[in-house]
Amino acid sequence: MSWTRWLARVEAAVDRARAPLRQRDTRPTLIVPYLGYGTPGRLHLRGRVLRDNGLALLAGQPGWRTALRASYRRFGSAEIPGVSVRLRLDAVSFETQTDEEGYFVFDVALPAPLSLPPGWHAVTLALSDDLDTQAQGAVLIPSAQSQRLIISDIDDTVLQTHATQWSRMLRLTLLRSAHEREPFPGVATLYRGLQQGVGQAEATALHPVFYLSSSPWNLYDLLVDFLEHHAIPLGPLLLRDLGIDDDQFIAGAHHDHKYNHIADLLRCYPTHTALLLGDSGQHDEAIYAAIARDFPGRIEGIYIRDVRPLEAPLPADAEVPLLRTASSTAMAHHAAEHGWLDPQVVAKVAQDAQP
Repeated sequence: MSWTRWLARVEAAVDRARAPLRQRDTRPTLIVPYLGYGTPGRLHLRGRVLRDNGLALLAGQPGWRTALRASYRRFGSAEIPGVSVRLRLDAVSFETQTDEEGYFVFDVALPAPLSLPPGWHAVTLALSDDLDTQAQGAVLIPSAQSQRLIISDIDDTVLQTHATQWSRMLRLTLLRSAHEREPFPGVATLYRGLQQGVGQAEATALHPVFYLSSSPWNLYDLLVDFLEHHAIPLGPLLLRDLGIDDDQFIAGAHHDHKYNHIADLLRCYPTHTALLLGDSGQHDEAIYAAIARDFPGRIEGIYIRDVRPLEAPLPADAEVPLLRTASSTAMAHHAAEHGWLDPQVVAKVAQDAQP
């Protein structure tokens, strides 16, 4: 038996042992929806059902001690498995159950004649056996006019994480609040410009932004707070379960996690092309190159933020423009040259990127 399979068995045994304690836990129940996405006839939304551990009370408070307490509560969450969750949109409702880690997923087709127009749509989530326990979620429906998906990594692409230096990354993750974490210079203006595109006047025609990260779902609230605090365009976040399966310590390999989510988005929006943004610290270039090969004509360009020298740089695909740079300004110049960014935005990115 492999060590990962053994750890998975241990994790399952611990969960079974904790089950009686969960039943005696009298703390209020929380439904935590994650930002979803969809098409006029289909929606995809996931979330988690947990015991309220007071994490929300620490939001926005400064200081490393508060950040450490918040981190403890994030990773010490008490999930509630096997409960039914109901999603309501207008007069339509759907139901699903949480898994052993408290996660739930809605991937449902909408009945005719219901068809969602472009934009963000509010949905209501409730426990089927306790309708007083509710939460409001949101689902993004991109417009066909938007034409392009902006799909970006987060760690060391948007957020300065130092993922290649484990000790430094852990200190930042555990001891800094979302308001104390730093984006790369100029990235907020760059992403707003890419979202706006060239000649996009209506809000519903904005290019939708999706974020990928190998970070666990436990950090979801911190990442959303970080994006909002720094005025970086908000969009659905696709993170990972911090769990153990039979083959891997963290469920879902980094490569497979990113590749599969990008492939799912390209299949979900077959008339859209995509810009992919990542970094050189976690092999994003190889993942994005594989996507470009497997989905010919769908990837307009690839940006790799250079956070460390690549040991073996991959040859650029002549059909897919690729730029590897540490500079948001260089990305802005390149995007403007290819018609993905209004040239007037380049000077704003350069100004905001100054130290």
